[in-house]
Amino acid sequence: MTSLDEWWAGGEILPSGVFTRSDGDPSAPAVTWLHGFPISSWGWVKLHGALESRRRDLTLDFLGFGASAKPKRHRYSIVEQADLVVEVWRNHGVTRTTLVAHDYGVSVDGASPTSEVAERVVKEIEATGGEAVTVADDISTMAGGQRVVDTALSSYGRLDGVVCVAGILRERMLFNMSEEEWD
Repeated sequence: MTSLDEWWAGGEILPSGVFTRSDGDPSAPAVTWLHGFPISSWGWVKLHGALESRRRDLTLDFLGFGASAKPKRHRYSIVEQADLVVEVWRNHGVTRTTLVAHDYGVSVDGASPTSEVAERVVKEIEATGGEAVTVADDISTMAGGQRVVDTALSSYGRLDGVVCVAGILRERMLFNMSEEEWD
């Protein structure tokens, strides 16, 4: 497995201070991996590269996380972080991407999920001819998880994979867990 130092050595820091890493064939379809809080892009290390033969893997550390700059007295905002994702795409010449994200959209104070930032990203993707959908839901419930799956199925006709990076350990597979075990 790639060490954290090796991970960061394989990337670059953009003028905005954002760490970014791109692996695979630059002409292949892109997959953008967005980390949740409070971790960094290295949280994807085991999955990053798994698709390299067919896809170009692109990831970043949000401003204030991982190898990215951590400016003092900076007023961090989720809108700014979304704008930095678009900057990374432009820097790497990405006009179309599959987006994989986790732990995003709910504030640290536990406020209700919001799709405001995700909707901005969807508009950016659509503006370049891509397709995207967003679901702001509480996936700690079976009903919320089902709505996410239903949205993918109704939008794209199929679901190729599900990644859940929640910090839970169960001796069962997701498909045969009860809601109580999931929670």
